[in-house]
Amino acid sequence: MFDFARSVAATASPGSPLHLLPVRAACEWALWEQDREYSGTAEAIGQRWRQDPTMQSDLDTALHRWFHQPASRHAEWLADVNFLAYGLARTGRDADAAPVFASIGRYMTPVPWAWWDDKNSTNAFFRARRRARRA
Repeated sequence: MFDFARSVAATASPGSPLHLLPVRAACEWALWEQDREYSGTAEAIGQRWRQDPTMQSDLDTALHRWFHQPASRHAEWLADVNFLAYGLARTGRDADAAPVFASIGRYMTPVPWAWWDDKNSTNAFFRARRRARRA
């Protein structure tokens, strides 16, 4: 999953939403890890994601080669930007997440926010957004 996502993102032009594929893959990985009973808490999974330099590089690439590029919004833009905010929030990158949350406004999508620890998408979104605004 990661190899495919990264190979597609590596060939994408600046501003392409394909740069989000590795971030979406990491979000799926975190959900899978969280759903396995023996893998640890949501915080432990966020910590593993935070400590993985390749996954951090994926977030950086999505920020710089997609989010910060001038591009028109596409049909899945709202979902994509929610996944980016989720990835940044799960890894404690609140300052980086602040402008992403600002672009979302009040239009959060239930997925991926329902994947966080308490399964309440609204609570997870607003908690992460408050942290980002304070950063």
